[in-house]
Amino acid sequence: MIKKISYKDFEEYVSDPHKFMIKFSKENQIVKIENYLIVLDPNLFNLLLNENLSCEARVSELQNHPSIEDWPMYVDGDRHKKIRKVSQEYAIKTISVLKNNSKEIWKEVESNKINSLTVESFILSIYEIVFDIPRGVLFSLKEDIKKLHTSVLTRSLKDLNYHWEKIKNKVTAKNLSLALFMISDTIPSIKHTVGCCLASPSKNLTHNLIKEIVSKNPPFRHLSRISKRPFRFKNIEIPENRVLIFPIFSPFNVKIKEIEFGYGEHKCIGVATLTHFVRSIFENGEKENLYEYHKLESSSLSMIDKF
Repeated sequence: MIKKISYKDFEEYVSDPHKFMIKFSKENQIVKIENYLIVLDPNLFNLLLNENLSCEARVSELQNHPSIEDWPMYVDGDRHKKIRKVSQEYAIKTISVLKNNSKEIWKEVESNKINSLTVESFILSIYEIVFDIPRGVLFSLKEDIKKLHTSVLTRSLKDLNYHWEKIKNKVTAKNLSLALFMISDTIPSIKHTVGCCLASPSKNLTHNLIKEIVSKNPPFRHLSRISKRPFRFKNIEIPENRVLIFPIFSPFNVKIKEIEFGYGEHKCIGVATLTHFVRSIFENGEKENLYEYHKLESSSLSMIDKF
């Protein structure tokens, strides 16, 4: 029997997920509210691999829209594998540009004080090379890119079309949809991770340490799937067309590293790119300036998706 929770409980999951987990995870494997099922037991997280669940179904009629059709996180099966291969090629190119060009690019964009504009200029300068998209164009379209990516699961087709029409004729790239995905996803993730790294007592931020920091406080706090049909899993009945939510921040989730950095069809391709970006920022920027930047950006470091 899956326990039903109240709207107040669900609001607690959104606003204070750790408190929610402490309250419900000891006695419940899964809890439900309307068509949402929140998976609390880490022993059930291999559900992510189950063929009865889908990434693609989350965006329904929007899945073939040109602005998101090449986002691997929204497609299943062979299509996912094909798009993922392309995205991996861009990720490798991004890391190469970071290794070879980050110092000169940082010098170009850095001002006396590091602020949001400095970091965003650095990120967009990297992607200007990777995707051959002028930085000035990306800055002018930044808000539209952000709105294309934010709350994709609840966006109307009308809203999606509005921002896509403003972008599609101004940006040229071999894979425009994937470029928008990587750019819009990277900026808030880097801001979040820089803040988390500044809170770390370690003075030597290696790639492995950055991964460890992100695994404990990821910029995105859960994964989700849609059940394509009713099925039974470990004596639990899962109805059709339910949104299964997998919290990936939980101290109770012993498999968090496996899930965050590579688990099932939604394997995270961005973690290597993210760690190289953050490492480059710390290597090129003065830490005291980064602390000032962190103060300015502290309000943007909580990235819970509020559905």
